[in-house]
Amino acid sequence: MGVGMFLIIIKQEVIMNRISNLTPFDETHSAQIPIGGTVVLFTFPVPTHCVLRVKKFANYTNTPAAVGTGLTWHINRNGVGVFRYHNILEIIGMSYHPEDVNIPVFKGGDVLTVVTVNGTAGIVLSGIRIVFDLEDSG
Repeated sequence: MGVGMFLIIIKQEVIMNRISNLTPFDETHSAQIPIGGTVVLFTFPVPTHCVLRVKKFANYTNTPAAVGTGLTWHINRNGVGVFRYHNILEIIGMSYHPEDVNIPVFKGGDVLTVVTVNGTAGIVLSGIRIVFDLEDSG
């Protein structure tokens, strides 16, 4: 009787697991922005063992005339603007219905900030809604 040789292949998968509740983080923040003012509306330091995936985003103001004429929003990673979202001049989505966005993931140790700048001639209310997942990076 011959000796049989068996090859066992073990498939290894890295699965990103949520470390928080079952629903995504859903944050809404707003502030009065003075003339010439810059305000950080949201800051989130990503824990070192996690990745953050921004799923949806909306920005809004109580002064529609300020949009495109001096009121801007900026999504930053570690203080540097994220490509395509580093100088938002128009409205994206609505506060009650944020829009899907394609923002590169934030890795552990990164800091996500959303800033608004008022370059208009009046005080405006500016706000954002951001929906994101926080996942264990393995």
